[in-house]
Amino acid sequence: QPNGAVAPDGLCDHEATARGSFGTLDSTNGQSTEMPIPELEVARVMRLLDKFCDRVPVAVRSELAYVYRFEGNTVLLSERRPHYKDRTRHTELAFAKFVYSPRIGGWSLRWSDRNGWWHRYDGFENVPQFREVLREVEADPTCIFFG
Repeated sequence: QPNGAVAPDGLCDHEATARGSFGTLDSTNGQSTEMPIPELEVARVMRLLDKFCDRVPVAVRSELAYVYRFEGNTVLLSERRPHYKDRTRHTELAFAKFVYSPRIGGWSLRWSDRNGWWHRYDGFENVPQFREVLREVEADPTCIFFG
């Protein structure tokens, strides 16, 4: 299955593709991706995001799922829903982007506007622990991620 896909049982399915991808260009905001995320950090992030994705009740996973994928030094968190015309297809909408800085060893948070442009989330630049950044998305005090 491709990265970010949902397995038939509705659980998050993923592949850590953070390895490789040196210096590629991030087409969403023109930022260079630098070095990939260290393997130990990838494992921590995957464990936390799996738990986040599992918070969707099993009864509604055919209608809504949270999925994520690694792209260089970034992790995209998206919601996945059946296509409105063809329920055999799905649509994905990325709503949070986590950017890892290997020089600093910290995470920055981005949010997506209605046009798909990514913007810095104030106060969450170079946070040492991914857990803290994910908690901000979960709490969503500004209602920018979940409305």
